[in-house]
Amino acid sequence: MSAKQQPKDELDLKEDRVIQSKLVEHARREMAMVGMFDKDADYGGAVAKAVLELMEIFAKQGHSGESAEQTATLFGILARWEILTEPTDDPDEWQDRSKEHGYPLWQNRRGPSFFSYDKGRNWFRVDNDKQGTSRPHKKEVKRGSQEGPESSSGKTQTDTSKQAPGN
Repeated sequence: MSAKQQPKDELDLKEDRVIQSKLVEHARREMAMVGMFDKDADYGGAVAKAVLELMEIFAKQGHSGESAEQTATLFGILARWEILTEPTDDPDEWQDRSKEHGYPLWQNRRGPSFFSYDKGRNWFRVDNDKQGTSRPHKKEVKRGSQEGPESSSGKTQTDTSKQAPGN
């Protein structure tokens, strides 16, 4: 079958593979130009190899311009142990570090650069000068659950005090 006869999706796949290959080659070339694969580079060139592996996976995902930007940005945030929202006042989100420091101090489990002197109600960051008040914790509501009083079996109980006698 000639290129003109190939189904559209096969042509698109070939074009995607070329773009993916170019992206990986771009990353390889740029890192090689600054010596990141060299034995005397940081970690003996292992960082460049790791980045190249990530680039290969990223390229295989076939992102467009906007999804590539969003994916790379989100990956960068999460890979640096940053959090997507400010801490909450949920006690389970804060680890007590008072014993090891000798004074009241809590560290956020989601974002390790967030600390608190008051069990997570207010926070400060150790990696910059930001500080703030924790967001109120919202209890998760299980999907499909019914609202109202529940019995130990999980079924909603009926309030019999408002029913007519005999019902």
